[in-house]
Amino acid sequence: SDGDYVVVDRAVDAKPGHIVVALVRGDRTMKRLRRREGRLWLVPEAAAGEVYPETIVDEDVEIWGVVVGLARKYR
Repeated sequence: SDGDYVVVDRAVDAKPGHIVVALVRGDRTMKRLRRREGRLWLVPEAAAGEVYPETIVDEDVEIWGVVVGLARKYR
């Protein structure tokens, strides 16, 4: 959610099922890493009604780190 803080470990090897921070053509994104049809994909877990694209992990994508924690401030 907007305003959350995430803890990212760059030493963890990203595996399918992990939530990762990735650079897609220079833009940061946080998505679930999935394996489909023999390829790795970045898959959003957006709220219903929100549309974000799925992205194939290729030479334009750098997996920057794995999300290992979350901090949320309640108001």
